[in-house]
Amino acid sequence: MSDAEQNRSLDRGLTVLECLSRFGPRTLSEVARDADLPITTTRRLLTTLVERNFVRRSMADGRYRVNIMSRTALVDALSLEDQRFVDQLMVRLAALTRRIKWPCDLHVMDDLCMRFVDTTRPLSPHFMVPGVVDRRFNVFGAASGQACLALCPPSMVEHLIERTRGDAVFGLERFNMTKARLYDEIEATRARGYGKRLYPYLGETVAADNLSAVAVAVRSPNGTLFGIPLVFTGGLMSPEAFAEAHVEALRQAALG
Repeated sequence: MSDAEQNRSLDRGLTVLECLSRFGPRTLSEVARDADLPITTTRRLLTTLVERNFVRRSMADGRYRVNIMSRTALVDALSLEDQRFVDQLMVRLAALTRRIKWPCDLHVMDDLCMRFVDTTRPLSPHFMVPGVVDRRFNVFGAASGQACLALCPPSMVEHLIERTRGDAVFGLERFNMTKARLYDEIEATRARGYGKRLYPYLGETVAADNLSAVAVAVRSPNGTLFGIPLVFTGGLMSPEAFAEAHVEALRQAALG
């Protein structure tokens, strides 16, 4: 390849990255349109960028997302180290879903809430409302949040309580819960080895999605906390019965 051809390929690759940073998650056709490139060229560039960990393709919706922050980025991005961790973790969670049929979501503890990163729901034969990447959840109410709080020191829990005080969506007041009762819930989570939704929390989606979850938490080598809910149809069985059947397999997949 000549120098001119290499420079043109580099320029096109940077254009693709800039489009993903500016406009957020995109399908292949949308990236090609934004970058004004042919589909075949865009596919080749995205394949290279994914292989080099500059971009990842989410299992949740098939869209491409930038792994690095740029001056034009409008979307949240994990560190490159955490993105690599997520990619490896999602391979194991996908294998678990293929084996037990129930899907796993992946959430990250993001400042004062849990944020949806990815999911294996498309691999499950069970119909479920699709997960929405970057949707945020109440850290106290979500099963993933409870699992993460069980790994947090009291100072971190206190920080979350104080920073969300008075917040009707992300605060503890949403559940009319005292600090003492929250600590009891966290201790119960530690004792049983998994998190479950705090009653009557139904997530941040439609109330009638009829889903429930049990979750474990894991730290990346970078120290970032991730919660992994194993999702199932509510009413099929209790969280306790579902956890007895599947939580050990979930824990093994999480820890690798």
